[in-house]
Amino acid sequence: MRCNLCRRTLHFLASDLITVYHPSTLAHTWRPACSHCGRVDYVAVRSFFPGPDDIGKTVFRRPAGHRTIQLWKNELYAEQPKPSS
Repeated sequence: MRCNLCRRTLHFLASDLITVYHPSTLAHTWRPACSHCGRVDYVAVRSFFPGPDDIGKTVFRRPAGHRTIQLWKNELYAEQPKPSS
């Protein structure tokens, strides 16, 4: 994945993307937002097949865990509906 706005390049393993996204998602249709500048319209995705010269030189972005964030919203207080019997 390369952002042509901020010129950031990231490499992902397809096997990692399958566990995060739906398995039917195609690599050439996957368009994430750039994690640096947040833009989607400048992101280009292409296949990369590492060779023997890339061992120990190419950095891949891998999942490091999962974080759950509690979301809150404001609502006006209203009387709760009584359960029907």
